[in-house]
Amino acid sequence: MNWKLLAQKVVERRVQLGHPTRDKFAEASGLSARLLQDIEKAKRANYDAVTLARLEKALQWAEGRLQAILATPEPEKPSELQTPEGVARYLYRDDLVLVALIHRAGLNDVDLFKLILRVRAIRERQNAELLDLLAGEIRKLGGFAPEQVYPPTWLIDDEGEMM
Repeated sequence: MNWKLLAQKVVERRVQLGHPTRDKFAEASGLSARLLQDIEKAKRANYDAVTLARLEKALQWAEGRLQAILATPEPEKPSELQTPEGVARYLYRDDLVLVALIHRAGLNDVDLFKLILRVRAIRERQNAELLDLLAGEIRKLGGFAPEQVYPPTWLIDDEGEMM
């Protein structure tokens, strides 16, 4: 049952009927402000049929409208890889250009994830090269740096294949 959609529709209809506040509508309809708050915020999903019928009447909806709204399927939640935030979880958060490019690619999740893994493999290699270079400079200046500064953590080659 789609209680979130009902909550949205109840607020919209209440305002349409000229009641900008829940309290004013509660007064006019004879429903309690607390009950309306619970419905409008989709706080619970266990209202008796009489209460729902009273709400439907107060909103001046045709009989069965409320149940039809509740029966509307909830929209599917988008895949994590279909949002910039989801892509960023798998990439370096400061690389907004890469995140935007991958997010807007319009690819399926499998292909998106392969691209993300490839980017991460490339970045791992770049980090290893940079740290090796830095360790060499530290040693030249007389400081201490381990021989293997950055052990590889990814087992994926530049083509995105498992090694």
